[in-house]
Amino acid sequence: MAWSLTQSGFSGDLAAAMAKLPGGGPAFIAVSILAFVLLGSVLEGIPAIVLFGPLLFPIARQLGIHDVHYSMIVVLAMGIGLFAPPFGVATTPPAPSAAPGRARVCGTSGAT
Repeated sequence: MAWSLTQSGFSGDLAAAMAKLPGGGPAFIAVSILAFVLLGSVLEGIPAIVLFGPLLFPIARQLGIHDVHYSMIVVLAMGIGLFAPPFGVATTPPAPSAAPGRARVCGTSGAT
């Protein structure tokens, strides 16, 4: 998925569109939140940040948004996207080994 986003030029188009947003910093932050929630629901965190970080962080800095503040926004939005249905990566059901009878499968009695 990350490779196809890179090859399609989507990341560059998104960065160019976000740089021209009317409203300055608040509009850029709002669109960044939406973009990273959507990206977080289909990509893992590291590939999304590697793809879009070098493009969007300089724009944020140019708009006067502090790097640490923008980083916190990006990580929180990616976390929300990670658990957001229907595509959230972390919404898969637990494995059968996490069932209550796991102690018998592992060969322990479970009593301490």
